Amino acid sequence: MFNKFLENQPSFSENRLEKQNISLVDFINVTFSSDMLLASKETIVDSQKNPPDSISYEESGFI
Repeated sequence: MFNKFLENQPSFSENRLEKQNISLVDFINVTFSSDMLLASKETIVDSQKNPPDSISYEESGFI
């Protein structure tokens, strides 16, 4: 990470440094990344395995 002999990753852009917000292009790339889509799919598949009726909640509302 802090090695002057390593080259920057292709996705690294110094233009992103010291910004207070995220550009629209970066927002779209992060929001619709393949990792995000895969994680969402896994969440949906896992939620289908355990229907809400089979989940028991504590008095505090936690599972």
